[in-house]
Amino acid sequence: GEDRTDAIVRLFSKLSSNEDLLPAGLGVGKPIVKPKGIDDVPIVTVTLWSEDVDDGSLRILALDLLQRLGEVKGAGKGFVVGGREDQLKIEVLPERLSGFDISLPQVDETIRTANAELTAGDIEAGGTSLSVRTGSFLKTASDVERLVVGVRNGAPIYVHDVARVSHEPADSTQMVAHYTGPAYQGDNPPARGAQAVTIAIAKKEKTNGVVVAERILNKVDSLKGDLIPSNVHIEITRDYGKTADDKA
Repeated sequence: GEDRTDAIVRLFSKLSSNEDLLPAGLGVGKPIVKPKGIDDVPIVTVTLWSEDVDDGSLRILALDLLQRLGEVKGAGKGFVVGGREDQLKIEVLPERLSGFDISLPQVDETIRTANAELTAGDIEAGGTSLSVRTGSFLKTASDVERLVVGVRNGAPIYVHDVARVSHEPADSTQMVAHYTGPAYQGDNPPARGAQAVTIAIAKKEKTNGVVVAERILNKVDSLKGDLIPSNVHIEITRDYGKTADDKA
């Protein structure tokens, strides 16, 4: 029966007034207050699974789909569970470094320096303010391969001269698999541990969960055959909108 905002303020104030009790010099950071309410609980989870598409590609697809579902009126926070994240893998070859007289810290520093975007300043004119940025983040393997790490005999030495660069999924830290039991009556074929990822999405505060869930599911249906290819199957693994409607 407490007001949510007042309770958060009181808690934050109490923590702030006792900061002097935290042990100094031990790397203990300040307490973080993150309010969680019923609207932070996902009302719809959509599982994408496939026998043909690997989990790394499924994750990329799921992130694109999550962005599209975020456009639905009333849709709140969302996240993706499962699938290997996208990464650029740089495998430095020691014999190449030795041959070109390039050190590993040189390669590391070159890549770190190039993979940066900085604010150069602001321009104001005619009632308009523009933010000027310099540099850009490295996005593809070719972006990394073309970086110059040194010069030898008047010729530039590129990253691809001393390392192999590839764009591939990262190592697995979690796995999601999809199974169907003997009572399954859906339209998709049975699944026996197929690779999968799950998209979870909540609703915004003071919106109708039944209506928002229906909009989300309609959006998913409209993207079949467009964003979602035919060899990726969709299962609605949670629909709180339907259960809430049934209870009502």
